[in-house]
Amino acid sequence: MDQYDHSVRTNTVIGPGGDAAVLRLKGSTSGLAISSEVNPSYCYLDPRTGGAQAVAEAVRNLACVGARPVGLSDCLNFGNPENPEIAWQLRESIRGISTACRALEVPVVSGNVSLYNETDGVSIHPTPTVVVVGTVPSVENLPSSRFTRPDQRIVLLGETGAQFGGSAYLRLLHDIEQGRPPKVDLEAEARLAELLRILIFNGQLSTVHDLSEGGFAVALAEGCFGSGIGARVQVPMTPTELFEESQARALVACAPGELADLMEAAEQASVPAREIGATGGSEIFIRAEGAEVRLDLRELEERWTQALPRAMETA
Repeated sequence: MDQYDHSVRTNTVIGPGGDAAVLRLKGSTSGLAISSEVNPSYCYLDPRTGGAQAVAEAVRNLACVGARPVGLSDCLNFGNPENPEIAWQLRESIRGISTACRALEVPVVSGNVSLYNETDGVSIHPTPTVVVVGTVPSVENLPSSRFTRPDQRIVLLGETGAQFGGSAYLRLLHDIEQGRPPKVDLEAEARLAELLRILIFNGQLSTVHDLSEGGFAVALAEGCFGSGIGARVQVPMTPTELFEESQARALVACAPGELADLMEAAEQASVPAREIGATGGSEIFIRAEGAEVRLDLRELEERWTQALPRAMETA
């Protein structure tokens, strides 16, 4: 992001760091949105679910900028297909991608395959990467993935459950990579994506950010980074559940005057919605079930931005 000029030809409306990149189509008010996704841990634990999840998250990311998907390209990265287990992974991932594309109405327009990716006979995790392109009706006044002003109401869209299989919480904190990955409810994904597109088209949202790797707590922190605007929320989750990775969820923020219309639209779309708090201040405060979390935003963002350099120093 610091080395590649992502603003080539001055078409970039939303660049690196958001849920999806957005490019303007010069001569019109519309634009193109692009998102690439895959979670190798999910695909390793359940290739069919992992393949479907990659498509679902890419479509969800496009919806976070108001885009409707128009095409998908894939790059299917796997180990040695002469190994029956790897051949099975390839087949199941393709079936997951196919099911999700049909349910979310995303045509597959191209793709390629990279096989025999292994070291000393050990194959890589199945990594069926997808890139989805969508169209944005208007690139004017698109919401940000970050909080942009204080005193906005924060709403959590979607259903939360204790789904930890393949989660970053287990992998990074406990060195565990097992279990079943989160369920992919394609009907719920379609309802959420359509709701987001409508709300964005109507100009009702200032912030939209999907929940994915790391769960709610990570998404909330990412919403605060870059703007210096904190958040105070209360959620019906245990401290551990702050990091579970249920799918078909998004955090949105709106002006107080838009809240009632937002909640009504969510109800009509059959998307669970809960007002959880407000933006503002210089800290992240989370009241969970039986615990409170209070973090200084500046210190937390410094740790976040320096994580990779520090990891490289100790590698």
